[in-house]
Amino acid sequence: MTKALPTTLGTLTDKNINLLKRLNSAIFPVKYSNEFYQELLRDIDLTRFAFYGSDILVGAVTCQKNVVNDTTQELYIMTLGVLAPYRRGGVGKVLLDWLLNESAPKPPQVKRVY
Repeated sequence: MTKALPTTLGTLTDKNINLLKRLNSAIFPVKYSNEFYQELLRDIDLTRFAFYGSDILVGAVTCQKNVVNDTTQELYIMTLGVLAPYRRGGVGKVLLDWLLNESAPKPPQVKRVY
């Protein structure tokens, strides 16, 4: 593995949703619908941008929480991607660490991530 890249995380807003659209079109072979992006704006705490340093967007993760019962939820990873030149630099790990440590532990308890 190469040296970890300096990575900072950013939050999704209605002002920067187009950044996510462009990033996803560069990373993934599918085009996500406008409804997909509107759904992300309903719970912005489940999306994070990854920036190389503090200003170059290089990756993102988007998730959805599914309610199992009153005390349990599941976390579904909808997208997790990093631009090719920045892969193997630990950016994906930073996004997953955020997901597992910051997003998942909030009550009700997330019991499964998939």
